Amino acid sequence: MLLSTVLKTSKLESVLQLIFALAIFLLVLFLAWVAARVAGSYQNNVLLKRGNMHIVETMRIANDKYIQIVKLADRYVALSVTKDHIELLLELDPDSVNEQADTTASPADFKTMFSKALRKDKHEDSTTKEDLKGKDEQ
Repeated sequence: MLLSTVLKTSKLESVLQLIFALAIFLLVLFLAWVAARVAGSYQNNVLLKRGNMHIVETMRIANDKYIQIVKLADRYVALSVTKDHIELLLELDPDSVNEQADTTASPADFKTMFSKALRKDKHEDSTTKEDLKGKDEQ
């Protein structure tokens, strides 16, 4: 009888320890997420407040090879950018550059992207099933 009460207490304590450890783990994950969000927004704000250098446009030429239009103070330059090298191509006339009013990219919404991917996947599955039915009928 005494042994069964000790075992029950031990099982209860084990479950409580597991729940406590899980709660601590979730708390650490939450704090890491909050820290990442705060650090990211701080860095983003610091980078946006510096107004002397700004990438206007980037065009990918090949893997790791780009042409960029960069605004440096009141001048615009075209740069060739590779993995190991950056070269000034030419200085552009400020009147010839069409700078977009809103150049900051909005963060991607995971929920929207995920729902689009699911809809696309369902659409591909249905077209594949229809293709298979058409082949079976022939």
